[in-house]
Amino acid sequence: DSVMKSRATFKGDTLLFQADTTALACQTAAARYVISRTEDQLQIAGIGADSCGGRRAALVGTWQKS
Repeated sequence: DSVMKSRATFKGDTLLFQADTTALACQTAAARYVISRTEDQLQIAGIGADSCGGRRAALVGTWQKS
């Protein structure tokens, strides 16, 4: 299963994946990511650890508008 299939919610500029092992076996703890943007970039930074390492690898970084 893909780690990107789980549901997330936004609280302000924070993307929150709640702990839910029924959705994903690796999702044993909540994971948080802060989102910021400029006119042509989206930046995603992880806060703390994410027990689903593949999700962190896929999300964290700077995304450029094309």
